[in-house]
Amino acid sequence: MLSVSAISRYSSGLRSASRLSPKNHFVLAFGTRFSVLQGLQTFYLNRAELQLARELGEQLLSLAHRLDDSVSLIGAHGTCGVTDYFLGALPAARRHLEQSIGLHNAQQHRMATPSVVVALANMAKVLW
Repeated sequence: MLSVSAISRYSSGLRSASRLSPKNHFVLAFGTRFSVLQGLQTFYLNRAELQLARELGEQLLSLAHRLDDSVSLIGAHGTCGVTDYFLGALPAARRHLEQSIGLHNAQQHRMATPSVVVALANMAKVLW
């Protein structure tokens, strides 16, 4: 479980990443922002603050689309799918998890990314 000081560091990192110039540091700024948002989303999901976790998941998904990175999209859709599952929104959870799984390309990703493995496991719960 993250401590209050860890959340403070995540929040500080999020502010710092937001201040970086996207023109000069696009990948660094957005990549850092993605990691920080992912940490905060996981924290709030584990605390069962599901609406906040969902909002952070949507921010992750938006940022992943801007990064145009398949690994980030796999993780962001998986994150939204898990959150929707806990919210009881099973059709939405299924759509996100299907997208996460569908984005995985065995040719491009030499092995399954951890996010795909988690998405497959969570899809089993959604379909149960």
